[in-house]
Amino acid sequence: MVKTLDTFVFASQPSVNEALVRELLRGQYIVDRENVLIVGNSGTGKTHLATALAFAACAQGRKVRFFTVTQLVRLLLETREERSLQRLMSQLERQHLLILDELGYVPFTKAGAELLFEVVSGRTSGSA
Repeated sequence: MVKTLDTFVFASQPSVNEALVRELLRGQYIVDRENVLIVGNSGTGKTHLATALAFAACAQGRKVRFFTVTQLVRLLLETREERSLQRLMSQLERQHLLILDELGYVPFTKAGAELLFEVVSGRTSGSA
C-alpha cells in the first residue's frame, strides 16, 4: 500500500503540523534546496509522512530516492571499496529529493558517518 497524505490520520498524531505538511507537498523546499527533518518517537508516522512527500514529488515529475540511513551508509562503503563511489555520488546528486529514513537507529563507523555527511552536505550547496 502506497503511503500518501490521504491515508495519514492527523487526529491520531496531534503534534504533527498538518498545515506545514500540506505546504511541503507543494515541493518548494526541493526547489529551494532546503532540508526537511521529521523527528519523533517510534510509531508516530515519520516514515509515512516521508513517503507521502516522496510520492508527491514523484507526481510532480521529480527524481526521488528513498533509503534507510543504514542502507545508504552500507552502499556508500561498498561502492568506495569497489572504487565506484564517485559514480554513486553523481547519481545521488542528480536526484531532486533524497529521503533518508531511520537516522539514529543504528550506529555506524566513522568512515560511514563521513560519507553520509558528504552526501547530505553536498545536497544543500550549489544549484539544482
